[in-house]
Amino acid sequence: ARKAVRRLRDAGRFKNILIQGHTVKKQTTSTLSHLHSWCNVQSQIRARRICMVTEGRLKQKKMENQMKLEAKLHELEVEWCGGSETMEEILSRIQQREEAAVKRERAMAYAFSHQWRANASQYLGQASYGAGKENWGWSWIERWIAARPWEVRIHSQPIHPKKTHGRQASKSEKEMKVLASVKPCLPNGKVAPKAKNGAPSDG
Repeated sequence: ARKAVRRLRDAGRFKNILIQGHTVKKQTTSTLSHLHSWCNVQSQIRARRICMVTEGRLKQKKMENQMKLEAKLHELEVEWCGGSETMEEILSRIQQREEAAVKRERAMAYAFSHQWRANASQYLGQASYGAGKENWGWSWIERWIAARPWEVRIHSQPIHPKKTHGRQASKSEKEMKVLASVKPCLPNGKVAPKAKNGAPSDG
């Protein structure tokens, strides 16, 4: 009888252990699932924050570019209203200034590198006196390129159509007077006499 009671007690304990293990397993699986979902939420929040930061930077950069463009257009409008040039001429002038700045930078870089090479060859003593004299320092061409004002400065001056028309008319009158004052020469080298008014020109 005692052995039977012990067996029943052991069976009950084993059953309780199995039930507890099952509940622990359920708790572990639920905890792991919650942790996995929490990690997913955190990764989504992090990605959203990064996206918001990048969008904010892009918007700020776009606004800065737009403000720069508006300021440039305002300057162009002021220059265009203040002068007699068209918008195309002003844009071409700005483009010429940018190209001139690029050319000036290239010329300065070329002159600096050429000067460095010339000085290095002088110090090493590889070149002769004549070659050193030709390549010493900056040559006059390089100094001229470096000091040349590449930018084309077009001064906006108001154009007066009446004055220009009057000047053209005066120039044409002067040319007609000069042509009239020149006497035609004959084949024998003599100057032909002036034709009287009303007389036929043919002999």
